[in-house]
Amino acid sequence: MDYYDSHLHLQDPAFTATLQELIAESRTLGIIQQWVNSTSPSDWCAVSDLYSAYKGIVPFFGVHPWFSQNLSDSWYDELCRYVKSGFCGIGEIGLDRWKDGLDCNIQEEVFLRQFKLASELRRPVSIHCLKAWDWLEKVLARFKGAFPPFIVHSFGGSYQDMLKLLDYGGYLSFSASLIRSKRLQEVCCRLPLERLLLETDAPDMPLPVGVDFSGAVENYGGDKINSPLNLLCIYRFVADLRGIDMAELCGILADNCKIIWKGVDA
Repeated sequence: MDYYDSHLHLQDPAFTATLQELIAESRTLGIIQQWVNSTSPSDWCAVSDLYSAYKGIVPFFGVHPWFSQNLSDSWYDELCRYVKSGFCGIGEIGLDRWKDGLDCNIQEEVFLRQFKLASELRRPVSIHCLKAWDWLEKVLARFKGAFPPFIVHSFGGSYQDMLKLLDYGGYLSFSASLIRSKRLQEVCCRLPLERLLLETDAPDMPLPVGVDFSGAVENYGGDKINSPLNLLCIYRFVADLRGIDMAELCGILADNCKIIWKGVDA
């Protein structure tokens, strides 16, 4: 069976010492694609290098809302060069009211410039949203361009948020946070399977401590850092949650991923 990790950060320093082994083991387990999202101009080169070095890496270039405040004047031109240079998506971009000290106007401006670029180039977008669901929905409602394929990663919203995002053509990706939340499990059960994706968000979103997962990889540093190899545990959890065969789930998610990238030159 083939597995797709729709959002993680392999460029993170937490993986530097074991990166080659982690990617090799991922392929051995059947994880054939890992969508590696950047966070700011400082790691775009590292993500690009991963794409060049390893088969199965899908690069995303973008500015995370936490890093939107003090960008250089050239950040957008630099982003355009990366995005136009080859196969990639745009991400991780988004809106955030959880972290203190972020200017909402700057966040929205940076988000919209990147979302518009994705619309113009028809590139998939990975969206971060924390405590900003109403804000994200209002911004999307005002958007005048054609919507690019977009994924709301590590979805944590309500059922009503899900419905609004589906209306815009969005896909929802769930991480291990799903395992901790009965509310999210109810949302996942009501999500059309053709809009579902799964992710690790490694090194973030570790599996819950104290829950027995067959095949789980021990988290680095106790429960602090998540392994990319735990993707299969999330797949198994969702297959059981939705009451479908693991092979069927793998096939559905593979089809969803291929639809998102349809028309983007590899």
